[in-house]
Amino acid sequence: QKLAYTHPIAGNIALLADGILNVAEIEMEQPIQCDDNVMAQDIAALAIQESGISNFQKADFKCQMVEEAQATMVFTNTKQAVRALVALLDNAMKFTAQGEIILLINIEGSNLEFCVEDSGTGVLSEFAEKIFEPYVKLNDFFEGDGVGLTVARSIARRLGGDIRLGTEYRGGARFVFSLPI
Repeated sequence: QKLAYTHPIAGNIALLADGILNVAEIEMEQPIQCDDNVMAQDIAALAIQESGISNFQKADFKCQMVEEAQATMVFTNTKQAVRALVALLDNAMKFTAQGEIILLINIEGSNLEFCVEDSGTGVLSEFAEKIFEPYVKLNDFFEGDGVGLTVARSIARRLGGDIRLGTEYRGGARFVFSLPI
């Protein structure tokens, strides 16, 4: 859950500190220590709560889980997996002015997948990798420093998974966050 700061300077300091942590995260390559055996739905529930997407007014939000994923446990770092998923949900809210955002939890081969689909502005396939580079923003109309997706992918890869843009998806954007099971 996002913190509310009563003093404007405290909020600015918190944003600055978060930005510094994000920049440091981009440079890290060592694997993240995984000590948690957690259910897929718990990662999703924590990310939904932390992102505040259930209260998002501009678009409808749905969370769907395929039956095989309902009892799936993953050995990971819960806090970091949630952080990566929150970044994807935040990104969907930022670029979706109407329509819907769907979080689909699926099993694909030996991976657990969290797919975040939105009816927002979408990303052209030629930018599918570029958007994961630090400080890349495809437009200047939206807030942010262009590191959210970079940090999310860094975390996913250091957990043994990945984040990719589903270039075949039409009508918005589809990001797939995979973790090994």
